[in-house]
Amino acid sequence: MANSTPPSRLGRTRTRRGAPPTRPAAVCLSLSLGVSLGLGAALCAPLAVAQEGADDAPAAAEPVLNPTPELVTTEWSLAFTTGQLDAVVVLDADGEPARYWYLPYKVVNHTGQPRFFTPEIDVMTDSGEIQRGSSSVHSAAVFDAIQNKLRSPLVEPPSRARGWLREGEDFARESVAIWPAPRGDVDELWVYVAGIYGETVQATDPVTGEPLNRVAVDPLTGNPRIGPDGQTLTEPVLLQRTRELHYETPGNPLRPEERPIKFVRQRDVYR
Repeated sequence: MANSTPPSRLGRTRTRRGAPPTRPAAVCLSLSLGVSLGLGAALCAPLAVAQEGADDAPAAAEPVLNPTPELVTTEWSLAFTTGQLDAVVVLDADGEPARYWYLPYKVVNHTGQPRFFTPEIDVMTDSGEIQRGSSSVHSAAVFDAIQNKLRSPLVEPPSRARGWLREGEDFARESVAIWPAPRGDVDELWVYVAGIYGETVQATDPVTGEPLNRVAVDPLTGNPRIGPDGQTLTEPVLLQRTRELHYETPGNPLRPEERPIKFVRQRDVYR
């Protein structure tokens, strides 16, 4: 599968093109499973969006809250390609039509050694709503409907995508990320793919610039880890290098099943 090709820019007026919507001021921490035996925690820092003001007012500068990844990573990375983000409609248990987004993907390991692949694929809409791919999709009928559209016997259910990935094209894995599509109007959305890079950086406080740490938790018990001196241990809060895919969904919000999903661009971010 090949990556989608960005279309031309659409002529709709927005406050700022290509940027996720403003998030709440509080810093949001979410536990990240990581790829190679765990990569720690990911930080969802607020991203400020410059607002349009009067014609004679200077544009507000966007503060740099997290470092920007270099174009080429110095750590290992998995070859990750996506198909077309699309939608499918399936009848729910009550016989009502339910709409789902799905993103086909293929991942190949060329790193020189086996890697434990844990796909973490989130979608965020322009309203700020975030969903983890496949986390709330339990019906086999949804995957069957998607597989019927893709017509590929190599595409596996999301539940089988996680695991050790051996090196080479012969061991490539193909699957899909699936999200319930919101019923409200969605003009833009962003897909975040974690678990394909070994690169991390320590998060810093957006106000003080100091490195952030968190309470270290035992992965088996879920309890805080205690040191020999009886004090609670801490560990750095790590940001993962993450693939960001930006899409637009123009059209009539009253008929979401007919709205096209247009690829805009992709880039890497720390998240």
